[in-house]
Amino acid sequence: MEETTLDVLIANNYKTFGHLAFAVSSSPNTADEEQVQQWVNTVFAQPPTPQQMACIRRALFEAQALSISDMKSRVEPQSDVLVRKMPVAERIARQTALERRLTGVIFAPETTPGHSVVDRLVDVLETGVMAYLEPHKYVSRSQEVQNVKSEKSLSITTDGNLKVNAKVETLTCEASSALTLRQAWSRRSIAFELAGLATFTILESWVQKMFIMMQRPPPDGYVSISLQQLLAADRHLFTVAADRLLGNLQGAPGREKPLDTEVKRLADSTEVLQFLTCLPKATNPPPLKRPWETDKGGQWKADGKGGEGKGRKGKHKESKGTGSAMQLPPGAKGYRLVLVAYSIRPIPSSAKALGVPEPVPLRDEIPTTGCKALQPPVEGVSSGSELCRVGFYRSPEQWVDEAVSTTHPMDAAAALPKITLDAILQSFSSDQKAMALKRKVALMKAEILAKKLEKDEEALHKSMPDWMQAVVHDKRILLWEALLRQSEYDDMEVVDFLKQGVPLVGTSDCPPCFETKVRPAVLTEAELRAAAPDLRRGMMSRSLHQEPEHTAHLLEATREELASGFIQGPFTEEQVNAHFGHKHWLAIRRFIIRQGQKLRPIEDCCEAHLNEAYAATIKLRLQDADFFVAMALEVSRLSGRSPKAARPWVAKCLDLAKAYKQLPVAGCHRDLAVIMVEEEDGSHSFYLSSSLMFGSTSAVFAFNRVSRSIWWLLTKVLHIPCSHFYDDFPMLVPEDMGSEADASASKFLSLLGWRHAKTGEGGKGHPFMSKFDVLGLSADVAQLHLGTLVLSNKEGRAERIQDLLRVVSDEGRITRHQGQVLLGLLRFASGFYGGRTLRHVCADLNRLVFSRDNVTPQRLRALCDWASKALTTLPPRTISFAASRPLVHIFTDGCWQDGVAGLGAVVFDCATSHGRVFQGRLPDNLVKAWLSEVGEQIIGQIELYAVLVMRCFLKDDIAGRRTVFWCDNEAARFGLIRNESHSRSMDVMLRAFAKVEDESLSFTWISRVPSASNPSDAPSRGDGQSVLKLARATRVEPFPDFQDSQSLVI
Repeated sequence: MEETTLDVLIANNYKTFGHLAFAVSSSPNTADEEQVQQWVNTVFAQPPTPQQMACIRRALFEAQALSISDMKSRVEPQSDVLVRKMPVAERIARQTALERRLTGVIFAPETTPGHSVVDRLVDVLETGVMAYLEPHKYVSRSQEVQNVKSEKSLSITTDGNLKVNAKVETLTCEASSALTLRQAWSRRSIAFELAGLATFTILESWVQKMFIMMQRPPPDGYVSISLQQLLAADRHLFTVAADRLLGNLQGAPGREKPLDTEVKRLADSTEVLQFLTCLPKATNPPPLKRPWETDKGGQWKADGKGGEGKGRKGKHKESKGTGSAMQLPPGAKGYRLVLVAYSIRPIPSSAKALGVPEPVPLRDEIPTTGCKALQPPVEGVSSGSELCRVGFYRSPEQWVDEAVSTTHPMDAAAALPKITLDAILQSFSSDQKAMALKRKVALMKAEILAKKLEKDEEALHKSMPDWMQAVVHDKRILLWEALLRQSEYDDMEVVDFLKQGVPLVGTSDCPPCFETKVRPAVLTEAELRAAAPDLRRGMMSRSLHQEPEHTAHLLEATREELASGFIQGPFTEEQVNAHFGHKHWLAIRRFIIRQGQKLRPIEDCCEAHLNEAYAATIKLRLQDADFFVAMALEVSRLSGRSPKAARPWVAKCLDLAKAYKQLPVAGCHRDLAVIMVEEEDGSHSFYLSSSLMFGSTSAVFAFNRVSRSIWWLLTKVLHIPCSHFYDDFPMLVPEDMGSEADASASKFLSLLGWRHAKTGEGGKGHPFMSKFDVLGLSADVAQLHLGTLVLSNKEGRAERIQDLLRVVSDEGRITRHQGQVLLGLLRFASGFYGGRTLRHVCADLNRLVFSRDNVTPQRLRALCDWASKALTTLPPRTISFAASRPLVHIFTDGCWQDGVAGLGAVVFDCATSHGRVFQGRLPDNLVKAWLSEVGEQIIGQIELYAVLVMRCFLKDDIAGRRTVFWCDNEAARFGLIRNESHSRSMDVMLRAFAKVEDESLSFTWISRVPSASNPSDAPSRGDGQSVLKLARATRVEPFPDFQDSQSLVI
């Protein structure tokens, strides 16, 4: 292009390609020659020459192409998994040099690592961040040559056009046996050498060492080292090495490679060798299937020569002879009746001649029918003797008698603590004035106690460092402690969290009031501090690439916490070094996550490995929505028993403000809580956290212990029935006590210094109401005194799911992230709708999201339509106290014998003490269809069909009732519990079962009954008359037909 032409463009302010790209049209790709000519005539006083016109067209084209490329790079950020390929010439040179040096190694396509493996390791070397690759990812060059192919899939674009997507298939190799694992690791050693990460001989020495140790014979009482131990040792070695060498994988020229040095050190360290220790043999492990049992049962008999035993009254010793002797075993635990089979040594004739009487039998002769061996002979009994345990199944009569006296698991499982039951009873039985007086007196006593402790409280706060005082300045710690002691709280160590701060690493204590569940730490505190500088450099080298909106919100939230005294700063890295006097402090990145429409800042303690240095010993029992439902049902029970005292109840959810931020960090661990914030210009600022971080495992356990203490005081001191779930405290009181209880609870928490959402101040400060939001759901307690509680999804949740389903349906495809979000929302929603259909939707969606098969837009749209229909048509879950009246027991059974499929059922209603007996046969069309699908073993289908038909037939009789279905087939039982089955025919029946549950909700429980104890076994074999007396029925009824049996045929 001539300078004169360029000058004209610049004179008209077309100085950049960006200006030029949109000079002709707002949509560059659609501009035609006529538009270009019009623009040229406008800009140029004299028409350009044909040669200059060609240059102008090219300039326009290049400007448009650059603009589109720039926009694409902004909208679609570069993928992290994109790996630069090594040039072919360099690849050949490196492999040739390696072959010359390793003369004893055979290089063949099967033993040489694939090019993709080497490229990935070269990328690791360049980035300085190493990740452990599983052995099956070290594919050979042979596999790479033969199997590289792209998988085609179709998707629908926003403008309705079809688009072909190509995805390269991920290759894996076999590494499940010792030989294939050894070959995979050999390819790894070559790949690391070719990439320049490590030396072949060093890695091969480590691999050889592991296999030598595996082949050594173990000591007596121990087992050989397994492949799983080898994999664990190798994984741990490379994990530790990757952590220590973060950003330092490239060594100095002429010196040993850093990874070589680290592998040699770790290969001899106890930290790694602990994984390669022979483990002791298991002592008498219980077999998964008892091989000594037969379908007909069995009985172990003793026929020994005598030995020593221990009876109820001291020891006795049998003399040597031909009789039999056995030891009485300790009492057995379990659900079966346990008997001890033994024989008494006969009296010798010489003793009889002296008048010694025959011993009196301890029990009648053990019957041989129905006897089932429960355990094999016990080792250690004298030679020739056998000791075993035998049991007998309950008879159908015994089983029904015990089933009638049981309660529904829904009523037995949700046990409330005594203090909650006492608070509910006091609220129910007291009038408003009496309860208000109790709470007023309790508050007055607390205020008087606070006045007495005022000077000690002030001295305690002054003894704390300034940064800790900023967090707990409004807390009356000693008052909190005194009230807990007065109320006999069982976890007084919780007070130390406010006095001394919460430790972030180390091992937590486990108070006796908690169950023990150990989650061991992976790192020690010393190891974490040693790795802190390298971890910090690695994090600072990686940018968040977050949206501007997220960055702005992150900085605003940080400024708010700074003003509240929760953090101190900002500091530079050098200033933090000077503050702590060392450089081994831990940086923790802060970033933004989106929760619905809300943006929440969170600290990535996992990336900083902080959580790996914390060992938890407590098993948390969170008081979730089930706990609140149990409280509501207890109110319903009291109202049902005393109708005259029943009155409306109301509820609210009290919320602590900035919950984690109200607890300080332990002073000794403050250098492990340095928050790193990425500024708008990409630089990093550091803040010293004075309070707990949202993302720390220690914070979860510590705060739940604190919230439990607050729940205890609200329940014990103020007599307010409530539960606690992290920072939420759902409360339930009679309607006439609502305002007073609300004010008392708020005044009490303010007296203790716990910041919370107060009624009337907006946000989450709501008064007591008959319908309120609690823990992600909406609860309606307006009819609680009449025995009804209604649970539904929180307002807006169903709409959000509908919006996501609409987006997926319109696009005709679904990403893994979209699938995970939908699954989470649908699974939560399925718990508060009356039915099982949403669970089947979740199962189908899970298969689509995580399946490798191509998903057609039609199939995806059908699933979205089904889910949307379920959300709009299924009613909320209504729980009625009336449903807790006596149970309905439904026993079903199927029989498949000699080509005949029999069906039987026994129904017993505990409310009327009467039952019904059904017997019949499976329709022939279903028998033929199932035989063609699964072969001869169709007993699972028959058993499930019996349950389905009885559920449909009795839907009006058991609507709203608590019902127990007793089934003796495990495939059918587990399918009903999980709401899905791998068998297509059974899955179709499970969906039909879910449909009838949706139409007529009952509180169904699926339980097991042994075949020998199942009263419906006889009707399934055509002998229903034999159980009429047992079921208290008058006649045998024909087994009902399924209305649309053809729909069950696949």
